[in-house]
Amino acid sequence: MSKAKIFLFIISILLICPLGFAQTTKIDLELKSLHIAIKQANNTQNKANTLLDLCHYFAKIKAYNTDSLSHYSRKALKLVAEEKDLEKEQVQALAHLAFALSKNPKKIDSATYYLDHAKAITKRLDYKYGIVETSRVTAFMYLDKREYRKYMYNLEVAYENARLPKYNFPKHIILRHTMNLAESHLFLHGTRGRLPRLLLVEGIALVDGPKVSLEDKARLYYNTARLYDFQDDDDELDMRISYYEKAIECFDKDGNTVFGDPKFRLAKLYKQKGDYEKAIKAYKDVMAFQHKDYEGRCYYGLGVSYFELNDYDAALENFKKFIKNTAESPSNFELNIYDTYEEKIDLLLANSTLMPPNKNLGDAFIKLGKIYKDQNNVKDANSYFKRAEKFYADAIAKNDDPHYNESNYAKLTELHKLNDNHKKSLDYLKDYTTAYDSIYMKEKFYERENYVILKTNNEKDTELIILENNKKIEALNVANEKFLKWLFLILSVLVLVVLLLLFKRYRAKQKSLTIIKEKSEENTLLMQEIHHRVKNNLQIISSLLGAKITTHATDETIKTALQESQNKIKSMAIIHQNLYEGNQYTKVAVNTYIDELIVQIKSSFDDTYKAVVFQLDVPFKEIMMGLAVPLGLMLNELITNCYKYAFLNHDNQEKKISIRFHQLENTTKYRLIIQDNGKGLPADFNVDTLSSFGLQLVYGLTAQLDGEVTVTQDKGTTFTILLNEPTINTTH
Repeated sequence: MSKAKIFLFIISILLICPLGFAQTTKIDLELKSLHIAIKQANNTQNKANTLLDLCHYFAKIKAYNTDSLSHYSRKALKLVAEEKDLEKEQVQALAHLAFALSKNPKKIDSATYYLDHAKAITKRLDYKYGIVETSRVTAFMYLDKREYRKYMYNLEVAYENARLPKYNFPKHIILRHTMNLAESHLFLHGTRGRLPRLLLVEGIALVDGPKVSLEDKARLYYNTARLYDFQDDDDELDMRISYYEKAIECFDKDGNTVFGDPKFRLAKLYKQKGDYEKAIKAYKDVMAFQHKDYEGRCYYGLGVSYFELNDYDAALENFKKFIKNTAESPSNFELNIYDTYEEKIDLLLANSTLMPPNKNLGDAFIKLGKIYKDQNNVKDANSYFKRAEKFYADAIAKNDDPHYNESNYAKLTELHKLNDNHKKSLDYLKDYTTAYDSIYMKEKFYERENYVILKTNNEKDTELIILENNKKIEALNVANEKFLKWLFLILSVLVLVVLLLLFKRYRAKQKSLTIIKEKSEENTLLMQEIHHRVKNNLQIISSLLGAKITTHATDETIKTALQESQNKIKSMAIIHQNLYEGNQYTKVAVNTYIDELIVQIKSSFDDTYKAVVFQLDVPFKEIMMGLAVPLGLMLNELITNCYKYAFLNHDNQEKKISIRFHQLENTTKYRLIIQDNGKGLPADFNVDTLSSFGLQLVYGLTAQLDGEVTVTQDKGTTFTILLNEPTINTTH
């Protein structure tokens, strides 16, 4: 950053406190509510806290008033002086009083006395907030004395104590001291180092605190914008504008209606961006504050904005007001004897000792000359072109700084081009090129010189570093050898311990696996035994039913009923036989099961019916036992009905029964189709009035499996049954 920028920034900071902020004249609701709170306070504690809130109010930039601050801090001090339980409040009152008195050079001794008294109580109580406040007041007392090192030190003490996690101060207190430190660094050091940026980033993280004041938010946004102003980077122009806009919004909400600096800077940025309508509005807002320090600069900004918008009448008016304001500057009081400001300006140009350092004056002359030239007013155009030439020529004569003269030569080049004096324009363009090259070569020279010095110093430093490093390396090698020996020993012990633990865990795991294997084998034998016994029990029941069939061989009704019951028992026995023989205890191979079931049913009827042909379409698939049992019972009933009824008096035709069983894709549903080519069902067949126990059983089992039965008749009878395989075996 150039020295000129640093100087301008320091001047702007110094102007902010006395001129940028001022007390608003409208009624302040915050102040009114504090006065009401004092009247309503019902005890000493509440009244003391409200008085301290008033002190905080008058210490803010918005309402800064040392007389009121001194008055209310004395009242608070008097109230808590005799109260031992309110010593912390006493510290705050003393700090406020010391700060107020320190602004009067004649009362600096009193301020020091009260501050020392506050520090003594703070130390005795170990009062952390007291440390923060007394450090802050001490810092600003050193600032008034221009002892900047002590000023910075005390601000850092206040900041460090405010942000310590163990004290758990609220965000609005941390932010206040973060901003104090950030502003001090920007004031004294500009953007050198990373600290201002880090502090402002930290402030952004604190700005959402519940008690953060609008003033502190505005200060944060304002200083963040100023940080980017230092860099003067056009790529960050929108960011600078947004931070100034946020600052102005907070200042306005807080009642700081006469704060001018952010709005003035925002107006300049709008102008720089080319958003001239917004720039004009912002300049007018600043002028409404009636700050004399901004008046001339605002007229110039308005003139440029109107000029760029081709509103030449408004541009002329504002440029002339700018020139008049410059001519009537208090520093040029000797010129008041002249009648017109044009005469004063001409005298200023003739007498360089009276010329104020306003670089915008020459640009205003050029733009006025251009306006008059476009209006064919040659006389006034030449008059202002001559004034501009005189202004820049004097500036070049008084300065030998290539950086300064480079822009002056550029302006003179532009001026003579506008005045159609191309020869002079070309001459000044050469001077501009020479100045530019001089700057460039000088910078390169400095870079080269700095490089050589840096290289020489680095070589010397490198030799010293090598010698020191060699000694350090030797010491480190010795230390490393010892360390490696101990490390190897410790690692060896650790490895041994880990191996022992792993071996122990392996033995325990092997023992567990052995127990699990034994239990699994035991469970396998147990399941085999269960299915074997169930199968045997079902066969015994079947045999008993067979004996009864023989006993009632002459009674067809009893024989048929017993035969059907025996078939049902055998259908379930087949399942347990398959489970036992296949070492599979939850699933049955459906194709094998249906084959064996058909064989068993065929064997139970006379030779007359053995001519029935079965056509099977059954996949090689295992199904859950919970589906296999009802499936077998349904097949048994429907095939038996085919034998008993479908092929009755059907001797001369081929007897066919077709069975198809498939799983529906990507579902747990199955479709069973049993079709015969018999004589079909009776004409009055009705599901709701079924008297056959067998068909009732089929419909009941289907309902249990969330299925449905469809019966169609076309050259025989077809039963289509949809079944849903249960997730667990529900038959036991």
